[in-house]
Amino acid sequence: MLKDAVHKKYPQLYPELQVFTKAQGTTEKMIRTIEKKGKRLRSELQSTSTSELVREGIYMTSDAKPVSSESFYVVLSEYKNAKNKLYNANRQIKRIKVQCDHYFNDMEEKNNDDNNDELLALTIQDSIKKEKLGSTLLISTEQYFSLILQQPCDSCGETKITNKKWDILTSGFSTKIVIKCRICKTIKEFSNESAEANFNACFATAGLVGGINKQSLQMTFMCAGITSQLCKATYHNYQAITFEKIVESAEISSKMALQSVIDHHKSQGKYTLPVSFDCSWSHVRNAQQASGEMIYDGKDVKGYSYKPVIAFHVVEKSRKIKKKDGEVKIIREGNFDLSSRQMEHAILISILGKLTPVLEEHDLLINVTIDGDLDSNKTLGSIGVVNQIFADLKHVTKNIRKNLLNKFPQWRDFEQHIMLYFTSCVYTAGIQKSDKENCSLQEKDIRHVQTEGLFQHLCDNHELCWPEVYWIKNNPELQLLEPTLKSYTPSQREKFKSMLGTIFRLPINQDIGTKMRTSQNKAFNRLKLVYLDKRIDYWKSYPVRHALAILHNNEGITKMMNVARSACNVILSDQDLANISMVETERNQQRLRKVADI
Repeated sequence: MLKDAVHKKYPQLYPELQVFTKAQGTTEKMIRTIEKKGKRLRSELQSTSTSELVREGIYMTSDAKPVSSESFYVVLSEYKNAKNKLYNANRQIKRIKVQCDHYFNDMEEKNNDDNNDELLALTIQDSIKKEKLGSTLLISTEQYFSLILQQPCDSCGETKITNKKWDILTSGFSTKIVIKCRICKTIKEFSNESAEANFNACFATAGLVGGINKQSLQMTFMCAGITSQLCKATYHNYQAITFEKIVESAEISSKMALQSVIDHHKSQGKYTLPVSFDCSWSHVRNAQQASGEMIYDGKDVKGYSYKPVIAFHVVEKSRKIKKKDGEVKIIREGNFDLSSRQMEHAILISILGKLTPVLEEHDLLINVTIDGDLDSNKTLGSIGVVNQIFADLKHVTKNIRKNLLNKFPQWRDFEQHIMLYFTSCVYTAGIQKSDKENCSLQEKDIRHVQTEGLFQHLCDNHELCWPEVYWIKNNPELQLLEPTLKSYTPSQREKFKSMLGTIFRLPINQDIGTKMRTSQNKAFNRLKLVYLDKRIDYWKSYPVRHALAILHNNEGITKMMNVARSACNVILSDQDLANISMVETERNQQRLRKVADI
């Protein structure tokens, strides 16, 4: 008893009694609680008429039997055990309730965040659409860093610049800022690019689409204050990624154009396609690269604002460098080994090889307009799908004028008469043949009128003249302009007639009576200059730039730009495409106004 009394007063003494002391206190507390509840039970029993009561399935009466101390402690232990279980169950229920509350709060916050993110995205897209902004904006470097460094920490909300540490990573046009909070150690990364964008790839592809080299593009951006740019190797590596996809897209475009032209002609019951061919070299004539196109010389093909390119080909010589030790190394394999003068012929053969199987499948023929190249003329004459070969009027007149001035300078005073009569006959014959399906006018008739008719006309005999060529036939009161052959001797007249036969001579199987021209090829050659400046030798990217010109002509600027961006794995936004389409529409309207003025 003494130890118990001392332990109660000084718990640090006799620690072995601590277990019993705590248990004794718990037991006494339970007994007091039971006594209080027993008094309340006695009052309830006394208030009943029978002094009996059933509670929790236990029969209770005022005549209770006494129990032994052992039985009492057993009941007390069971009571304590049940109470502990109830206490633990309540604690677990409370803990689960707290967890559920946290879960639902987190879900609500997450939904709110998702709604905020969705609302933010919609607001941004609406603003871009309203202001017609593109997917990329220029921003001052200081302004960009100021906005980034003022961002609060996502975890602790800290905004002070002294509590932040950052690193700036740059690679060409790509800039990343990694910020670490000194307080909560949270790390966050910011970039001037979206997850889908790659400014370095876009910059390199812009050099192709813009038709300029790296130095020109570099100067353009430097003038705008963008002086941190790609190195030469990285720039060309990014360009090389796009080469195959762009060329493949151009091939598909030309095949689709050919099929559209075939369907267009078949729907009209026509089985002869008018086409024209021309070739151009890279930076100078007889260079190591050349490209040629077969262009449809017709109108009203659905989906094409320009006359479409239905086939094309590019030839390249192998590029070689000579080392100091004299060793020659090939740095780029070509597909052509002959002289540059034979490039045009090789291109024509390749294009005909692409067209022939398709035309034979559809039982179609082609009428081809070319210049006066003898090899090309001979090649076309041996191809089964070629119906007629026509000489390009511009090329023919150039040769006539050159031969007249160089070989027959004594007749140069008649140049205006000769050129006017020759071209007028060609235009008139072309109109007659195109307007009348069963026109009986033959090439020999045209040649006869051009030589004999002009000769007689200058001798003041207009019986052979076509009234569409010279009004003097139906209007005899008109006077023939000088110079004429009226005052010349018969011998001189025969020499003049012989001269006409010489300068008007065309290659075998080549006709002149048509409205077909190669003017669309000349126009396309000017379009190629947008992508292939002849002052610069784009030897590595030449086929790709040529393919971009094909896409520009066949598909338009918007689709061409979309193909180029897709090739570098960066997709244009819907607003980008809408803005580019507006530019394309404006350019087409300007072109139509100029055509109308002409």
